[in-house]
Amino acid sequence: MKISFSFSKARLLSAVLLAAAAVAVCLVCGGTVKFAAVIAAAFLAAGLLHLRAEGRRAWVLLPPLLAVSALFCVLLAQEADGIRDPLAAENYLLGTLCVLFPALLLYALQLLFSRRGPGLPICLSSGAWMALAVVSVWTVANRGSTLIPADIFAARTALGVLDHYTLVFSAHMCYSVIGYVWLVFLWTGLRIEPLPRLGLRRLAVFGCALLVGAGLWFGARGRASNQWLDQGTLTNGFTLNFTLALRESFPAKPAGYSAESIAALEAEYPAPAAPGEAVKPQIIAIMNESYTDLQVLGSFETDRPVTPFADSLTENTFRGYAYSSVYGGTTPNSEYEFLTGNSMAFLSAAVPFSQLIREPSYSLVGYLNSLGYTCWATHPMNSRFWNREKVYPLLGFSEFEAIEGYEGAPTFRVYTKDEAVYDHILRELNNRRSGENKFIYAVTVQNHGGYKATDVFEEEVRPVGFDSVDSMVYLTLMHESDKAFQKLIEALQDMDEPVVLLLFGDHQPNASDEFIRYAHGGDLETLDEQMQKYLIPYLIWANYDIEMQSPEICSINYLSDFLLEAAGLPLPSYNRALEDIRQTVPALNSFGYYSLSRGRFQTLAEAEGAEKAALTRYELLEYNAIFDRRGRSQVFFPAPAVP
Repeated sequence: MKISFSFSKARLLSAVLLAAAAVAVCLVCGGTVKFAAVIAAAFLAAGLLHLRAEGRRAWVLLPPLLAVSALFCVLLAQEADGIRDPLAAENYLLGTLCVLFPALLLYALQLLFSRRGPGLPICLSSGAWMALAVVSVWTVANRGSTLIPADIFAARTALGVLDHYTLVFSAHMCYSVIGYVWLVFLWTGLRIEPLPRLGLRRLAVFGCALLVGAGLWFGARGRASNQWLDQGTLTNGFTLNFTLALRESFPAKPAGYSAESIAALEAEYPAPAAPGEAVKPQIIAIMNESYTDLQVLGSFETDRPVTPFADSLTENTFRGYAYSSVYGGTTPNSEYEFLTGNSMAFLSAAVPFSQLIREPSYSLVGYLNSLGYTCWATHPMNSRFWNREKVYPLLGFSEFEAIEGYEGAPTFRVYTKDEAVYDHILRELNNRRSGENKFIYAVTVQNHGGYKATDVFEEEVRPVGFDSVDSMVYLTLMHESDKAFQKLIEALQDMDEPVVLLLFGDHQPNASDEFIRYAHGGDLETLDEQMQKYLIPYLIWANYDIEMQSPEICSINYLSDFLLEAAGLPLPSYNRALEDIRQTVPALNSFGYYSLSRGRFQTLAEAEGAEKAALTRYELLEYNAIFDRRGRSQVFFPAPAVP
């Protein structure tokens, strides 16, 4: 093997220009002078390096070059998040395999059309990982959880609200991106020839891809992603954590799942009898965007009450707090839990609206349809966001009114006010045919994230002792929500026929670390403390007498049980099964469940005894509902007729 170096004025000029650009970008983004000097020297050194390896054994240089480049990408992905704490050696290895596997597949594809070396495939693979790492930093900053593969399906939705979020390009991102550009420039100066015969090379590359994929598959067994803030990047490394989340997006069949196990459950929960001729109430469910009580984080004061009207309701009112599976964003996962009763605990890395609902699916909507209700939904945003225009009909809604129906409606910032949504609810109730029962489902948008001071409010609400625009805007929006809710309730009180209403939040807003420390009196450290960020209030109200006892703890997936009970309607088989499960597992979300035996939250893997049995029963039913198309239980999950 012969290795030679050559000098190119054009390459050196390119290095000088890249070094100057890198230094300028680095300093503008807040980087240090020391790093700027190091990166300039690195580009100049790469500009002087034009390496060419020749001979029959020259190809032996490729494996170490690819491995080192992939490892460098893993380090750059960590740097994007500002994390320099060392990972376990095994995590570095698995993270490197995550970069190598797509690179080798791309190289194998390239060899079908070209004899070039692997420079382009490794740079494309590394570039994709770098882009994902940068987007993940923004996701953590604006939503409070790391990027997962399901978010890619929501790119259109994210772009629709992008101008209301802050996308900061930090010094660490700068270092990371510049490092990637340097890697690409380095590969352009490497040339290895002659490589083995094309047929042999194709076979070798494809074989290596299979070996790398197998190593990654077996090495990642027993590991789980962590989506809590950037903890997955900190503990697993970004590339490995994202890959684990990708695997979790396609859950495996639960242990013990069989047609016999589902049949045994069917025997326990036969289909309920029809409700007869009893008067059925009009049913309203409102999922209010980012509606929450930040007092769950800790005790703090505001200069005026935030939601005085909702807090004052006591007569014919059933209220409490429920755990959401999302924080700061990914609203449709809360919708999915409420409308289907399924829990994100078994789908933690998925967005079902984008990935899983492709055919008519069982839901609360379909059940109410079977009882003679007309089911209508509204959300004053683009109907394509989160795939709602396709999902809602598959769940059983006969009509969906999106942003087109709110032309000229009043707004806060650019988002339609809650009062406009509530006006549309009243319009639908008042325009019913004689004797018609309606289920009205509304998702508001007024309190959507991105709390910038772009409006002048009549009454501002501020936390005492903490001065920030974001907290003032959010609390004031909540105050305005309460005013709109009061008008709605007062209108419903005057109706001559029974109405039952559920109001709940989808998730908490993504509060700053400073605000959380202010409210909580410090950082949220334990799992129980972190779970405080997932608590949302719910309230069931009726204009007739209802008597219900609020549970001390629950989660969004159980809320449909409460709503049906308040409406005096029989629970379908699946809801009756969930009610029994709730006695043992009162709350669960995508991060864990509340253990009655231990009096705290813990992960599903830690469940034992009766709690493990209840969770297993839940998982079996949910798998049957979502993934077993041929063996789907018609007792638990009768599919709705598509409107």
